[in-house]
Amino acid sequence: MCSSHHTCDHLLVPKHTLGVSFAVRHIYALITGFLLVYYPFGFGSIHAVVPSTLVYLAMLIMPSSSGLLAWMICFPYLIYL
Repeated sequence: MCSSHHTCDHLLVPKHTLGVSFAVRHIYALITGFLLVYYPFGFGSIHAVVPSTLVYLAMLIMPSSSGLLAWMICFPYLIYL
């Protein structure tokens, strides 16, 4: 345990993230998330890749208007379904 005069900030960082880059963790999260959706819903979940990719790109390019862009991308797509 940490004594009272030392900070315990190192306890807040999960051990499995130490030394692993953000890109590797994001790719892992992307693959794991896709597999968790694919398992119960099957191949029908593939259609969500296009709008989610477009929304992600909107967040990267224009973060201040990404909410409006996400709505403009996803809402018509959901009506089309």
